[in-house]
Amino acid sequence: MNRKTLINVIMLSLTSLLVILTMFSWYVSNTVVNANGITASTADDNFTLELERGTYDSTKVDDENGPWTWEPTSSLSIKNMQPNDVFFFRFKITAHSTGNLNVTLTNIKSEIAENVLSLGNDDKSVLINGVKQYELDSNNKVVIENETTTLGTLYSYSNNTFSLEDYKIQNTFNFYDYGLGTANFYKSGTTTYYTTNVSERLDEDANAIQDLTNISTTYSITTAESYGYFALEFNDTKSLVTYKHLDGTVKTDSNLYQAQSLIISTIGVSEV
Repeated sequence: MNRKTLINVIMLSLTSLLVILTMFSWYVSNTVVNANGITASTADDNFTLELERGTYDSTKVDDENGPWTWEPTSSLSIKNMQPNDVFFFRFKITAHSTGNLNVTLTNIKSEIAENVLSLGNDDKSVLINGVKQYELDSNNKVVIENETTTLGTLYSYSNNTFSLEDYKIQNTFNFYDYGLGTANFYKSGTTTYYTTNVSERLDEDANAIQDLTNISTTYSITTAESYGYFALEFNDTKSLVTYKHLDGTVKTDSNLYQAQSLIISTIGVSEV
């Protein structure tokens, strides 16, 4: 089959949402955006792809369709997120022919969330939501150290602007590819629906892509309607850093990633 690539041209700007430990918002570039969600198709419309987000309801475990509800989404902003939280999405794929469909998530980066970080009145204090968290050194950098060693730079400050340096939230995420499935999301080979403790089985049930620099998955489409499932996990282990805090104590936590946004700019769709 000749390769036919869809060029993504429209950017959605989503509102960054403040959360407990971090900021996470997703901006998606695609060809068609409407009130019902994000839609893309191959150049000859052999395949149409719609993005949906899954919600789990434990009170519906015994329902005929299981505890998961899937709705079209035009916003992938995630609020109230803490390390080890897992968020599920799927591509609803409508096919007018059979073949292999490649989907990519690219242009992935981390940014400081808007209106969260500020400089204190002493021009050295770094405030997060108005509370002092760090101090700038003589080079206008927030340097992260342990007892004796410099670990890296969290922020630099220049021209009234903070910039991220060595600690970026994109490096704390895992992407899990669950492949194709039916309209119901259940554990492969059984009729047991995934539950809220699904994160305990992520490694055994799917392939984790540890680096979010470039995500690509290929689906072999043989039916008129199918679903490509994937999950994003804010991984606790990858987000933990042992470092010297403002009060001089050395502790381990995920707080270096607060005030950040994860941005995935482009969804690409092509036949291969």
